[in-house]
Amino acid sequence: MATSLEGRQVVLQGCSCSDGLDSLCLFEADPDIAGIGILLSFIITACTTHLMVLYTYFFALQSDKRAPLGKLDRTITTEVRRACTWLFTPIARLITNDGKLHRMWQVLVQGDSLFPILVILTDQQIITGLAIITVGYAKTGTMTEYHFALVSNLATLTVVVHDSVANVLRHRTTHHSVNMQAYKAIAVICFMMMALVAQIPSGHQYWLVSYGLPVQCIWNSINGNIRSNTPQSAVMGTSLFLYTWAIIVTVDDYFPKLSSWAFDNAFVRAANIYFLKAILLPRTAYFASARKRALAKTELATILWSIFEWSCFLMAAVIFTLCEVLNSEVLDLQRIWLLLITSIQTIFVLRDYAGRNGRVGNEDGWGFGQAVPIFLLLIPLSTILEAIYGTPVEVEEMA
Repeated sequence: MATSLEGRQVVLQGCSCSDGLDSLCLFEADPDIAGIGILLSFIITACTTHLMVLYTYFFALQSDKRAPLGKLDRTITTEVRRACTWLFTPIARLITNDGKLHRMWQVLVQGDSLFPILVILTDQQIITGLAIITVGYAKTGTMTEYHFALVSNLATLTVVVHDSVANVLRHRTTHHSVNMQAYKAIAVICFMMMALVAQIPSGHQYWLVSYGLPVQCIWNSINGNIRSNTPQSAVMGTSLFLYTWAIIVTVDDYFPKLSSWAFDNAFVRAANIYFLKAILLPRTAYFASARKRALAKTELATILWSIFEWSCFLMAAVIFTLCEVLNSEVLDLQRIWLLLITSIQTIFVLRDYAGRNGRVGNEDGWGFGQAVPIFLLLIPLSTILEAIYGTPVEVEEMA
């Protein structure tokens, strides 16, 4: 049964591809996908993990020579630590005088205590992420565009978590079984590839025009509906680029020998040499022009060589700054944080707009499907409490 509203066909009962890609379709709320418990589980885990990663970079990895920190990273982390020391000196004195608070602080400042917590959080996130994106693909024929968009953004939260954590744990993975490390890496990479493919519908010119239309209609009409001059295609292109970047970084973090093997050939080595020479060319030209200026015999030649010298200096300074920024892990974490905030905002904007685009029912209720993900958050919490209050057991006591 259908009617018309402001030029758009309104489907009151059921919705199919034959109703049109711009139809306003009524659809039932699905708390198992868009429920507040599911969303909070993903968001709390993602934000907690990323905050712990930021803390690890700024504090726990500062003195670790194996840590993936460059000169710019160590400069930033040093200044942050200095500022925090100045700001929180009164609190630090209070912590030192209180036994329980001092124990908690020792757990926080020791990187070895944080890494197991990060591992548990990422493991939980990949399991829930694989579960929800598998459901998204399995129910493509009946799942609405709105719910598939939520699945895609929840998958982005999981990708963000692993993108930020993988490099922190890179120099710690040698303590674990090689087979377990490989299995986890394969699961993470497979998930990221599934999440990457889930971004393709966002480039469709009719994407989210009809919230209640089955997402299968978008997949069926992909050809000819992804156009380069539309905002949707720009969003899709950016998402695919960021996902590809995350996959490459993750493969390199989990399998560093693979990337070493890929670059260990004469062609790549020669390309790297020429690339480095191109980057260092302004620096080389700067020193050469300085020598030419010193040997110039006329005032005009001196002025011209001085102009060229300072031009090369400015170019070399810009290239040096860009290289430091692009290789900075700390600044890259801010990019990941921005992606995290954007995904969370998109999720709640979609839920808000869904009520005005055909959603029937409420997705804020709490049920069994909402409680389980929240209770799963107790697993990393128990690890944190064990690290704070646990007492190491001596071998003699166990005998």
